[in-house]
Amino acid sequence: MKPDYQNHASHCDLVVIEGAFSLQEAFSVQSLGSCVRKLFPSVKRFFEKRPYFGHIGNATNYVASKHDCTYLAGFLQLFAPGVAAQVIHLARISGAAAQWMMINSSFPDPGTLGIRTAELLSYGYPSKLGVHVDDGSTYTVLVSLSNPEDYQGGEFLVEFADYKPEKLTALVFRSRITNHAVKEVTSGKRQTMTAELWESIDVPTGFSIPRPTQADVEEYMKKFVDVKLQSKT
Repeated sequence: MKPDYQNHASHCDLVVIEGAFSLQEAFSVQSLGSCVRKLFPSVKRFFEKRPYFGHIGNATNYVASKHDCTYLAGFLQLFAPGVAAQVIHLARISGAAAQWMMINSSFPDPGTLGIRTAELLSYGYPSKLGVHVDDGSTYTVLVSLSNPEDYQGGEFLVEFADYKPEKLTALVFRSRITNHAVKEVTSGKRQTMTAELWESIDVPTGFSIPRPTQADVEEYMKKFVDVKLQSKT
């Protein structure tokens, strides 16, 4: 593990973990993504071709031609539970190494959090991701599934530095306060898995909103409890 302190003496903004996934874990994620795309090719809550220009709820500026997103939340926990557990573990050891919870008590132990979204992201030419924060989440774990020589450009940009990590390397950061982006991919294909942890439950499989808010989940849970109560009467 190599904490990157960048230009801040008081804390670590980004933790870089080499060999964060095994080859089998990476294969599991990619195979799961392939299955989801084959089963639900036109269902937006599972698979989305993000537009060349567009905005979503957290004000992300997506400039993403050939930027495909396969939503794995729920599926990951069901069919690759070891990978889901590893995501939590990576966030936990990163938080301990960077002392995020010690510096700011509003950042909880990742082991107490749920997975808000898990996404298999594929970038082709030309594509990039505008500067944004993962608003609504607490920790973000990004794992490279491509070798750096597989594509040109496509560096991950955070604050004042950029990274082109080796395959299986994780980049872990605090979601809602860390500005980040992806520089334009000029050739080849860049593939990553990103997971965001938040202070709520794991998003259920088949949830109708791929990147829900707390209110969305609360509304879902209310309906779920109502159904349970009705079934007992």
